[in-house]
This record gives sequence, C-alpha cells and structure tokens, in this order.
Amino acid sequence: KTYRKNFTPRGRVYHYALDHVITKHEDDVLDFGCGKDKYWSNRLGAQEYSIDGYDLSIPNCMTEKKYSVILVSNVLNVQETVDQLEDTLDSIMRFAQSGTIIVWNYPSGPRKMSLDMDALHEYVKVAAYDSGYIILTNHLKGDHKGLYVTTLI
Repeated sequence: KTYRKNFTPRGRVYHYALDHVITKHEDDVLDFGCGKDKYWSNRLGAQEYSIDGYDLSIPNCMTEKKYSVILVSNVLNVQETVDQLEDTLDSIMRFAQSGTIIVWNYPSGPRKMSLDMDALHEYVKVAAYDSGYIILTNHLKGDHKGLYVTTLI
C-alpha cells in the first residue's frame, strides 16, 4: 500500500505547481496517480481549474486527452521493477504534447527500487525520447529540493 490519504493535502508537487506553474483557466492539468479519492483534482476542479485525475485504482479511468501540465506526486518512487517504471513513464508520456510541463518528485521514502536520481532521470529522458521529445529538467533547490520540473520539447 502506497496511497496515504493523510499525506495528500500536503503534497509538495501540488503546492509548487499551484504557486509556480499552473495558470487557472489556461492550463489543462492531469493529476497522474491521483489516488482513489482524487483529492487534488476534486479540490482544484471546484476552484475552476481544468484538472483531471488519473489512477489505476479507479475503474474505467480512461482519457486520451493531452495536457499542458502533468502532476506526478509519489508515483515514480513506488514502482517495484524497471519494467513497471518504464510502463509508468510511457503512460505519462501518452498524455503529453510538445510544451507539456511535468512537475514530479522522487522521494527517498517510500522507495521500492534502489535507483538513484541520476538513473531515474535517464529513464525519464529515454521515455521522452521514445515519444518524440527532448526534455529540459530543473532540479529545484532550497525549500523545493526533491522536486523536478521537466518541459517536453
């Protein structure tokens, strides 16, 4: 079990994206791995943000839409195998388009694989490249250490 309902409201990916990335009424946002309660997509949708939640735990959760911003909070760190990680990254790229900004994290706990940040970043680059993109990634520092902002070009 990796979903933690009590952690979700404090998710740093969401707070950073709201303060620095997402523009209300302009961005189409996907909360990838939103959890069964869709906490952030429900909360922000009620505030007139254009946001959808996507999670494998939600039956019939399908969308073919492309998004300008994709939020990935505590998803990559809980993949148990390289194959799962690659499949997850491929799924994320399926919702992307040129110019999509992905805000994500790779916390040290829980972490199901022993990949370091450099190795994970290589997997992200390969997934983007396989989908026809190159990437620019900012590794945030200071109060935002552990958060990453990737732009697909």
